[in-house]
Amino acid sequence: RNPLALLAASPDRDVREVARRLCAESPQVLNDRYLLRVAVDAASITAPGLCLEAGLDTHDRHPPGQDQAIARRFGFSHAVLTGQPHCMMYADHWQVSAAAILDWHRGRFG
Repeated sequence: RNPLALLAASPDRDVREVARRLCAESPQVLNDRYLLRVAVDAASITAPGLCLEAGLDTHDRHPPGQDQAIARRFGFSHAVLTGQPHCMMYADHWQVSAAAILDWHRGRFG
């Protein structure tokens, strides 16, 4: 599979380091998550968190409302980044995602 498509990066972007870290199990873990076969006990999550929703996610693999439901389940904050793809921290405009995390952290911890 083309790592540029996965990362929503422009064709001139060097994604070799990210692609190098992918392994044979990577697609299996993603499929297990999509099919809800990875159990997480919500009571075991006691730290604050932020669930960022990528506005460019496709609804066939990431249904609307899923991120907000995850945030509710774990007591996390939730924010939608309308112009960001799913792999937002590797995307061309990763700074938007980093700024959202920093803003949340500053608002939460000062």
